[in-house]
Amino acid sequence: MAYLVISSRRPGTPRPPAKVHVRGNQASFTTPYYKGWAVDEFKNSVPWQARRWDEGTKTWSCKVEYLEQMTEFADCFGDVKIIKDAAQ
Repeated sequence: MAYLVISSRRPGTPRPPAKVHVRGNQASFTTPYYKGWAVDEFKNSVPWQARRWDEGTKTWSCKVEYLEQMTEFADCFGDVKIIKDAAQ
């Protein structure tokens, strides 16, 4: 799947990493407010029972079994860095 990401960054400016946190059986990704095809694609690829949006922190959470889908979604915002909880 190919992504077209439009941003206000100057050409050649590196993207900051998009950090996906994995803790236990949950993965989470904090994003700026974004409404569009990337969110729709994420919602279509992860069942509603397995995902959650926290409006206060602007964080998507999902079961870790959908880590690949969350990683693809996070890639729209920056080079993905997966951070695993030290207790795992």
